[in-house]
This record gives sequence, C-alpha cells and structure tokens, in this order.
Amino acid sequence: MEKISAERKKQLQDFCRKLDLKIKNLELLDLAFHHCSYSNEMNGGKYNNNERLEFLGDAVLELASSEFFYYKYPDMTEGKMTKMRASAVCEQALAITARDLELGKFMRFSK
Repeated sequence: MEKISAERKKQLQDFCRKLDLKIKNLELLDLAFHHCSYSNEMNGGKYNNNERLEFLGDAVLELASSEFFYYKYPDMTEGKMTKMRASAVCEQALAITARDLELGKFMRFSK
C-alpha cells in the first residue's frame, strides 16, 4: 500500500466522520478506492488495488443482507429472500448508493 498524503487523509477522515465510521487503517480504506487501472499506471503491482477487497466485500455484503432479510421477514421463503437480496445488492442499486455517498470523488482510475 502506498502512503497517503495529508490532504487525502483528511478527505478520508471527513468521509468517515460523515458516515459515522470508525476506520483504524486509512491506507486500507484508500486502497479500496484504487482501481486496477490506476495501480497498473502507477506501477503499484498487481495486488495494490481494490480487487481483493472487492472479493471480500462481496461476501460480507451477501452475508449482511442475507441476515437482514432472514430476521426482517421470518415467514418469507428462501426463494423470495434470495430474490429480494439480489435486487437489493444488484449493480444498479449499488451504483445509486455509491452516487449518494459520492464515492466517485474518492476513486482513483488511470487516465
């Protein structure tokens, strides 16, 4: 992971404060915003991007949303919960949430 600048650190801290997040490792949070194109352009190496974190995040999101639907709808069938989860975590729904959180201003892409 690369060292983050003081300005970038402040931006990330403000972001965390806005969402009431307690993040211990801002470098890891910053890495979550590194697209592989950026890392390749900056000679960051094949693991210095967000792909491995995305893999982990997908699993966490699936588990958290599954637990939410399981307890929120105790009489719902597995099939219906699966459909609800799929619509809640689909690309379009997550894109809307990302826009609402203004995640784009933190992302790092290649030119």
